Amino acid sequence: MASRISRFTSDATSHGSTLPVDVFLATPDEAEGEICETVMPKLGARCRILSELLDLADGGLPRRLNVTHFQLKVFAILMSEFDDVFWMDADQMPLEDPRKFLKAEPFRSAGLVTWPDYWAETMSPAFFRIAGVPRERIPVAGWSGASEAAQLLVSKSKHLQTLELAAYYNFHGPTHYYELIGQNAYGTGDKDTFQAAALVLAAPYYKVKTPLQTLGYHHAEDDDNGRWEPMAILQADPTIDQTRFGDGHNHAGFDYVWPDEQFSTRERMQCRVPPAFLHAEQSKPNAESKVRGVSRFGGGSGPRVSARRSGGGGFWVRRRARSVG
Repeated sequence: MASRISRFTSDATSHGSTLPVDVFLATPDEAEGEICETVMPKLGARCRILSELLDLADGGLPRRLNVTHFQLKVFAILMSEFDDVFWMDADQMPLEDPRKFLKAEPFRSAGLVTWPDYWAETMSPAFFRIAGVPRERIPVAGWSGASEAAQLLVSKSKHLQTLELAAYYNFHGPTHYYELIGQNAYGTGDKDTFQAAALVLAAPYYKVKTPLQTLGYHHAEDDDNGRWEPMAILQADPTIDQTRFGDGHNHAGFDYVWPDEQFSTRERMQCRVPPAFLHAEQSKPNAESKVRGVSRFGGGSGPRVSARRSGGGGFWVRRRARSVG
């Protein structure tokens, strides 16, 4: 795990970033001594063990109430010593210096920026009743696409209550809230809990409007008939996205609703907002595999990289893949 995160940290510094980095690891078993003690400090980063920060001896959670997997992210953000937090999962890679997003809109005014996932929003009506959201503030079904929380911008000073409520949803996620918010749809987990918490609290946030792109490759014609294999996700630059599509948040916690007569899915796809992050969701970058020469791709003539855009709202746009390489 730590070796994979060192790849992200190296990518960030290669773009000129001087942001300090907290690398959160779930338990001491995930910490690799040489990387945490030698490599990370050279990159302006440090390893932090979340289980130790949450230990009962430090006034944290009892051991019998350990948090794992999807639950870890929000607690790591809360335990970070930074106010403005730019969270990235270990399989994320910045494509430019991430510092600029912390200094620019929409983050400066909204204090919370999220990115879209493939799928439609799946919050149960029962969730809004349990959360006590007034009827007039309950959004209509299909009001927004789901969030993809592999990257997240959040100001703790502006959204501390949002994070605390998201922590509550995640702490009780496996038994209660993941099913209420995700309804067992694909990708159910922590990713929509931040958006849900902001909505319940009527807190402002900005959700990127540009649909994500999927990168992948085609198998050789004699291998599975040239089937297209998805490998990674590209997410858009939030500042340029806001410039193209407007504010997108109304300071009442509601996601921006796209009027069909104003911006269709096709028009959003054609706006060409440049990508800012790459999420290697299928092929995880791992330094050990590079050293050992293990390739994610099989034999044959090699991959032919292509890109596809999601149409948003949980549906694929039926269009031929556009070659990007």
